[in-house]
Amino acid sequence: MAIVSVVTLTAANEIDRSHLAVAAVLACAATAGLFLSGPLRHVVDRRGAAQAVYAVGALGAVALLVRSLT
Repeated sequence: MAIVSVVTLTAANEIDRSHLAVAAVLACAATAGLFLSGPLRHVVDRRGAAQAVYAVGALGAVALLVRSLT
């Protein structure tokens, strides 16, 4: 679906070169995260790390809810 979205947005002239640059940087970061997640799992997989990730995710969700209401 992402490819369909990109093709549709490109056809509608809604994608700028700056958007493509940001997408390339994010794709590189996602690829690096994918390859680093395996070896670093034992270092990060501790009780406090999981709770911190849940807390940040919950705070982000609340922030989006508050932003959507205002």
